[in-house]
Amino acid sequence: MLLLGPSACASPFKNHAPLRFMKSIKELKDMQGKAALVRVDFNVPIQDGVITDDFRIQKALLTIKFLSELGMKVILITHLGKGTESLAPVAAALAKYIPSKFIPEVIGAKVTEAVQAMASGDVILLENLRMNPGEQGKDMEFAKALAALADIYVNDAFPVCHRDDSSITLVPTLLPSYAGFQLESEVKHLSIAFERPEHPFLFILGGAKFDTKLPIINRYIGTADNLFIGGAMLNDFLKAKGFEVGRSLRF
Repeated sequence: MLLLGPSACASPFKNHAPLRFMKSIKELKDMQGKAALVRVDFNVPIQDGVITDDFRIQKALLTIKFLSELGMKVILITHLGKGTESLAPVAAALAKYIPSKFIPEVIGAKVTEAVQAMASGDVILLENLRMNPGEQGKDMEFAKALAALADIYVNDAFPVCHRDDSSITLVPTLLPSYAGFQLESEVKHLSIAFERPEHPFLFILGGAKFDTKLPIINRYIGTADNLFIGGAMLNDFLKAKGFEVGRSLRF
C-alpha cells in the first residue's frame, strides 16, 4: 500500500536524482567541533501560538541527536507558513525534547556570532527562512550566507525536497551534502513503492494541491490495483461528478 498526503513530497521524485548521490550521515567521521547546517521541516500547525501537532519535530530528533553526539555544532533551518510567523513556538517545543537555543535571525552578524559561540554538541534553531526573500527567490548570495555558517549540509526535510528554494537546491551545491535519517528512510521506502510495488497495490492519495498530484495519478492509475482519493482533492472529483461541494476547498 502506498499512502501519500500533504506531509509527503507533492512530487516525490522531482529532485530525486540529486538525492541518490547524497551520502548518509552514517558515513561521517572525525566531525568533533565541525558545524552542520541541517534543513529540517518544522512547518507544524500552530493555533493561538500553540503547536497542535509536533510530529515533524519528533521525526527529526534522531538526526539531530546523532550529529550532536558526534560532537558537531548543529544549526537547524526551516520555514514556517508563508514567512510571517516566528519560529519561537517551534523552538519552545524543540527544547522540550533536546537542549537547544533559538536565534531570532536568519542570517547576519547575530547568527554568525551565535554559531561562533557554540560548543561541540550544541543545537541552535534559526528564524523562519521565509522571512528572508532570498529563500524562495533562489538567491545565491542568500545561499552563500547560509553555507558560510557550516562545514557540511544535511537535508532531513523530505516533505519539502521538491521545492526549488535556496536552502534545498542551492546550499547543497556549496557544501559537502548528506542525507539525514528521515529523508533517507522516506526515499528508500518510496523508491520501493514507486519502482517495484508488490501486489495487491493500494494507492491512497490525499492533500490539497491537485495540480501536483495529477501526474502521480496518471502514472499509477494503470499500475495500482485500487486507487483511493481523499482530502481536499476529493472535492474536485465530487464536483466533476455533479455533486454539490459548497465552499469546500478545491483546486
